[in-house]
Amino acid sequence: MHRNGHFGLNLYLTAPIVFVTGLFGVLEIGLVFVITSAIFPSLPDIDLSLSKYSSIKHRGITHTVWFGLVFGFIYMLVLGSILFYITNPFKVVSFGIFENSQFSVGLLLLSLFFAGFCAVIFHLIGDVFTPTGVNFFSRDNSYGFSINQFYASNEVANRSAIVIGILSLVLAVSVSVNEFIPVYMFPVVYISGLLVWLVFVRTFIGKYTMKLFDFFT
Repeated sequence: MHRNGHFGLNLYLTAPIVFVTGLFGVLEIGLVFVITSAIFPSLPDIDLSLSKYSSIKHRGITHTVWFGLVFGFIYMLVLGSILFYITNPFKVVSFGIFENSQFSVGLLLLSLFFAGFCAVIFHLIGDVFTPTGVNFFSRDNSYGFSINQFYASNEVANRSAIVIGILSLVLAVSVSVNEFIPVYMFPVVYISGLLVWLVFVRTFIGKYTMKLFDFFT
């Protein structure tokens, strides 16, 4: 997938985390995941630039779980250090958007680590939809695990992924904070949305919808 496709799919995959954190009243942690996934949707594709100056190949080492673990650790250290510099690490971390909540240092660091890790893993999941797929635990860049739904260059998939990603986040927040909406509505609509999206992408419906959208915009 292209950057915009990964951006949308990352948001979609982050929605369950937002939903759970919303249910437990710590929606701010979910926001950390959303921001991280939105900032680094195509981080593993840094190998496209690195391949020009090294032996690193596309969908090689940067498209593995190991890269996700390393990035999560670095992300935690760098961002955690910056936040600690502007706060008091011996009591609680409370800043900016977190002014109404207080997080222990350990919880914040753990959130940052998994947010960085998930940003990479969500990208890999996006690549699983393409024919080449991904070797999650090996730097072998030959054909890996794939469900082969569409090509990475499929503009219908890339552009519509943004829509399903944003709608999924809105759904996650709405259901988790609104006590009048049954909790089971989230998984039902969430999974149904994915199935509808795949039909949209793989059939003429998506193709002609995009053409109509381009015509009227």
